[in-house]
Amino acid sequence: MKTTAIIAEFNPFHNGHAHLIRHAKEDLSSDLVLIIMSGNFVQRGEPAVFDKFQRTLMALSCGADLVFELPAVFATSAAREFAMASVALADKTGVVDQLLFGTEGIGELSLLSSMADTLLQEAPHYREALQASLRKGESFPLARERALLASGFSNPGLLSMPNNILASEYLRALKLRHSSIKPLCLLRKGDGYRAQDPSGSPFASATALRRLILSGDSPEALSAYLPECLLPQYRKLLSTPGAAVSPEALSSMLTERLLRLAASGSDFSEFLDVSPEIAHRLSRSAEQLMSFSERVESLWTKQYTRSRISRVLLHILLGFTKDMADGLKQEDYIPCLRLLGFSKAGSVLLPALKKNASVPVITRPAPFRQVLAADILASNLYYGVQTGHGSRIPNEYERQIVIL
Repeated sequence: MKTTAIIAEFNPFHNGHAHLIRHAKEDLSSDLVLIIMSGNFVQRGEPAVFDKFQRTLMALSCGADLVFELPAVFATSAAREFAMASVALADKTGVVDQLLFGTEGIGELSLLSSMADTLLQEAPHYREALQASLRKGESFPLARERALLASGFSNPGLLSMPNNILASEYLRALKLRHSSIKPLCLLRKGDGYRAQDPSGSPFASATALRRLILSGDSPEALSAYLPECLLPQYRKLLSTPGAAVSPEALSSMLTERLLRLAASGSDFSEFLDVSPEIAHRLSRSAEQLMSFSERVESLWTKQYTRSRISRVLLHILLGFTKDMADGLKQEDYIPCLRLLGFSKAGSVLLPALKKNASVPVITRPAPFRQVLAADILASNLYYGVQTGHGSRIPNEYERQIVIL
């Protein structure tokens, strides 16, 4: 059987995601589609708008066959570590033949592959241009764009689009691992990644859809941008208090966490993504009371993107340290394969997974609570912000794998 992997957040699941899965099955003749998905927190440094089991059900309902969870430490990391962990997970299943990902403005792999080679080799002229820009106080994405320009790329702006950065990092990771997985890309349709509002295209951006969901719009206002089969699930979620989670929901927990760390004299620089400068600014502002988004704005400078600051705050809240990330990297990123759900068709692949996977395949977290400790804590904190609406919220141990 031909198995195609797709790395995704589905935050939230929309027509573009359904199109990607359909392309894998119909145009690429894939027998099975395996999803590598971020859990309850995502790369933007925010909570996912819907929990991971709801998003797993959405993916399976739209043609995916198996959904695995990317460990939270790397699901909330910058593009390079996000890609390295995702590709490692695909490799460790032992059953993935192809990796499919979306691109923007680039419909073939040669240019992205050339960029991946530049990132992998870090030629002197690239490295010198990158460091020169960073010394000027420019953000890493801007510094990378200038370094690519210095390396002979004629359109670094196109290469600096978020989906294309991830695509080049996937290619870099595949090359670095000498993986046999074949990379494939699909040109994004409809609105761009950063579009704040739907343009009328059925392919709206996830950013625009999150804004509509968190502003309380009805399912009918979203229906043009969602697969029809998901509308009943969306109606139920949008009518359930607390089901949709915004970054602001983390505000009180983050404030308490910062206050306690400051009172104990903790060193903020031990946490993942925290530079000495950010640590200094955090120690000075920890006792100021503000919302999550206000704190992002208070720490943001041209040297750091807002996503970087959001990740910093999230890593502090979740207790993700540099030592923790380094320890996982020494284990080749993925110590186990956490299966969140599968379809009837996907169940056919389970025996091959158990035979070929290079790490354990896990369907229940309890027997592996030490290995999954960081992910379990992160998920329970996520479910914790959903409480207080009149109904009991199950914790991570009580959640059932999704079987469609």
